[in-house]
Amino acid sequence: PGPLQQGLGQGLDLRVILSDALASLPLISQRAMRAYAQGHDLVEIAEAEGVSVSTMGWLISSAQERLRDILEERLGADDGLRYRPR
Repeated sequence: PGPLQQGLGQGLDLRVILSDALASLPLISQRAMRAYAQGHDLVEIAEAEGVSVSTMGWLISSAQERLRDILEERLGADDGLRYRPR
């Protein structure tokens, strides 16, 4: 149970961090990332959000970079939730 429990705890921690990181993105980026993860193509997502394909591509790539920075704990990559001053 020890290693299994530890592995499950790490998985849960990662999901919480990812959820916090997603919540720190602008709403349009949150929706775009969810749609992209569900397999919708860029054109479809852009049309649904009412923006150009190039703008949506930029939003998704920027969101991916931000999430990567947060998950890799790069300097200055605060997700706005985990490191809130108390």
